[in-house]
Amino acid sequence: MENDFKYYVNKTERRFILFSVLSFFIMALMAYFFIAPVYQEMNTSLEKENNEDSLARTVLPHEGKRSILPPNERWYSSAGQQQQAERFPFDPNTADSTELARLGFSYWQIHSIYRYRQRGGVYRLPSDIADIYGMTVKQYRELLPFVRISNDYKPAVEFVKASQLKPVAGYDTLQDIRKLLPGETVDINHADTTELKRIPGVGSYYARRIMEYRQRLGGFVSPSQLLDIQGLSPVAEQYARVESGVAKKVHINTMTVEQLARHPYIRFRRARAIVEYRRLYGELNSAADLQKLHLFTSEEIQQLMPYLEFR
Repeated sequence: MENDFKYYVNKTERRFILFSVLSFFIMALMAYFFIAPVYQEMNTSLEKENNEDSLARTVLPHEGKRSILPPNERWYSSAGQQQQAERFPFDPNTADSTELARLGFSYWQIHSIYRYRQRGGVYRLPSDIADIYGMTVKQYRELLPFVRISNDYKPAVEFVKASQLKPVAGYDTLQDIRKLLPGETVDINHADTTELKRIPGVGSYYARRIMEYRQRLGGFVSPSQLLDIQGLSPVAEQYARVESGVAKKVHINTMTVEQLARHPYIRFRRARAIVEYRRLYGELNSAADLQKLHLFTSEEIQQLMPYLEFR
């Protein structure tokens, strides 16, 4: 008889147990409908932050979480997504990360561009984008027609001196030098600064620039090469001529990296690739060997050929 009442639960205890079960059930429902969504949102935010942090470490491996991009910059492509490259005019001196990403630049290329600009670097010619880290020949050929370099990125001294030396009524405004008339030309390979200043649009400053560029080139082979000089009026080409003569040759198989890099059509990155090719495969024998470097377009090789000596 004693065992019959061993596990007996009185009315008060039954009420307490029922109340506890109902309370537990209600709390479970509240957690499901109210707390779980908040927890899920926190997890999503944390996961997003981790992804962004991982992306930052990928883009800036040497700088941890610090970024040289402005605080309001955001990547156009998220991690793991491949965006279709677009084509539109852009200035590499001013384009932000969103525009660069839309153009198909990779994260590390955008990082390289920002670091170059932050250190005071300026892209003065459209072809300067060839020096961007990781630039391939295919990417270079596709982007080059869309590069637009703003006149705002010329040195201020060019703007001031060009305005001061603007010819008026056929004469230099600072010196009594008669400007060339239509049909008259100057041999830009042998002219001194006085003769060069006779070209409309050319004053003392640009006369010096032409002579400096002539020396770096090893001589002009075409009047159109004057247009390589940033800021010089295209009109100058009409008053220039190049008399027959041999340009100073670049000994491509014997010169050092530093010597090759002095030529404006080669520069350092290509000079280093040429020397590395010589080390691995021997001497370069023709334009076809230059094409193997994948750093020159066909037009650039044709432009460079008058200055090359392979033997």
